[in-house]
Amino acid sequence: MKNRKIYDDVLTQYNKEQHTEISMEEDLLGPFTPCIDLEEQTITLNPHIETIFTLFNMGTVNRTDGSNAIHHFLLYHLAMGKNLYAKAEELLHLLQADLRSFKATVSDNKLPLTDIFMECQTIFLLMHEASHIFYHHHPDILADNSKAMKDYLQWLRSELDTDRPLLVRLMHGLIPGLRGKMEHSFDEAKTDHKLQEELLCDDAAWRITFNLMQQNVHDKEQQAVLAAYTVYTLYYIEAQRTLENIYMTDDNQVRQRHLMFDTTRSTVLVNLIWDFIDPAHISTFKSLVNAISRQDRLFLMLPLRVNADHIACVRMCDKGKYSLKENRRLTGMYNEVINDLQNLH
Repeated sequence: MKNRKIYDDVLTQYNKEQHTEISMEEDLLGPFTPCIDLEEQTITLNPHIETIFTLFNMGTVNRTDGSNAIHHFLLYHLAMGKNLYAKAEELLHLLQADLRSFKATVSDNKLPLTDIFMECQTIFLLMHEASHIFYHHHPDILADNSKAMKDYLQWLRSELDTDRPLLVRLMHGLIPGLRGKMEHSFDEAKTDHKLQEELLCDDAAWRITFNLMQQNVHDKEQQAVLAAYTVYTLYYIEAQRTLENIYMTDDNQVRQRHLMFDTTRSTVLVNLIWDFIDPAHISTFKSLVNAISRQDRLFLMLPLRVNADHIACVRMCDKGKYSLKENRRLTGMYNEVINDLQNLH
């Protein structure tokens, strides 16, 4: 991973403070979502997660090229998983064209700080998983914190008509019936122990990420921007899962269901982060979070029709015969494309 030393240093400090023995492993062939072994205290990450975050961050600057790049990247990996080498090569060329178009249409001063954004997002993800391991070995602390989370959820539910939570206020103004759904969602969360643990792990991950921000970024407005991009982590992970589920199923009802985000986690995280932002820059944080909440499903759906043939091929074609030669050749091409991505900024 590009920033492996940074992640190892963060994990070493976490182990020292929490008296854990968590280690991180890399698996290039593993799923993009992290895997954890609670007993062995290991977190396995696919290094491509850094690329996914970078591509999604691109999409916040240029939706067309960014969204196409995300689709072509994910479809490439699915094609390689089925040994569809000709299709994978075609998708690689498309991804390379997306990156060149992005570079040509976006001025340098509008390029996001992709390295630091991606770094914060990966640290947030890593610390979220580390918190699951911590809570597994400290069920008493999990029980106590879950009680506090239930109280917090009840308070959030009572605040639906105020400026907080801003995400819910915005969304239930745009989507009829969302207020009722969110009230129901908060009520369910109060009895869903698994979701409560997810929320607690988000809380812990944010506090660690923010502490690192304060040590390395002293400008309060930049902290507000980084905080918003930390929220984006949840959207990106959900979007990646959603797209892969859409790619691989023919059932339209199932596909529509996958397009519906569960906003509970992002809503709670937005409200938690709100109190950490300098009041002079809360509008910056608010506008960025509002932007991603407005565009999330549209951002995903626009390129689906354009890429219908590629999706159909990856979904319907039988798995091909494995070729070590083709695998190595395409992996070399892929590495060149990723180098192009890293050289964009």
